[in-house]
Amino acid sequence: MTHPEWRGLIAPAMDARRSQVYTALFRSDKEGISRISPDTACSVSEAADQIPAGEPVLVCGDGAELLYREMIQKGFDAVLAPIHSRYQSADGIALAAPSVPACSSSDLMPNYLRKSQAEREKEEREKASGSKQEYTV
Repeated sequence: MTHPEWRGLIAPAMDARRSQVYTALFRSDKEGISRISPDTACSVSEAADQIPAGEPVLVCGDGAELLYREMIQKGFDAVLAPIHSRYQSADGIALAAPSVPACSSSDLMPNYLRKSQAEREKEEREKASGSKQEYTV
């Protein structure tokens, strides 16, 4: 959840660990909030580089402090969302619900931006050994 009065760019950042974030870019104006870029998983530095310079950016999410520090180092006019509205939460989703079309819970699908660490490590082991390992339960 962000400032309801905020007008300008919004850069949510979810901590993806290993100096990476899940992010996208949005614009808030009197009409509401609109998406500017697709969801992505990238380094904190790459996330900052994808944000246009020249206007204030509200940074929110559990990875906000990572992205905020990077943006300040790069000379951006970044604003860190207040602690009470910085983090993603169930009440934030509930407050946003009236602004989106209603749908069934079966219509909601996760958006996986990268493989899990376990999947990546398994592929690395298989590549190193030259074979795929099959497991049965």
